[in-house]
Amino acid sequence: METLDLLYILNPSQRLWWPYLLSALGMAGIFLLLAPRYAHLLVGRHVWWHPSARLDYGYFVVVGLIKATLIVWMLPDAAAIAAKVIAFLHTHLGRQQPLAWPKEGGDRGPLHRRHFRSQ
Repeated sequence: METLDLLYILNPSQRLWWPYLLSALGMAGIFLLLAPRYAHLLVGRHVWWHPSARLDYGYFVVVGLIKATLIVWMLPDAAAIAAKVIAFLHTHLGRQQPLAWPKEGGDRGPLHRRHFRSQ
């Protein structure tokens, strides 16, 4: 599932990948510097409220609702699968003691940094 978050613009397979956004802003900036009298072509209502733009807005809303609906229906399934996996592991591997943080001042194991200090 795709989400519109910071990672979305870092994913090269998405339409809003950061180099695309940067190049679009750069081209718009160059256009505005070279022909400022045509700025209304970039920011006019006829562009942002054009029928094709409204169709895109509707598409984004519908896709977002479909994704939200699918997530709601898939969460119980994911929880059920996780419960089955845990039950399978407990059956075949036995119950394991939970890991505990070492106590302050106690032995922290062979990978603690004090074991790597030069003598």
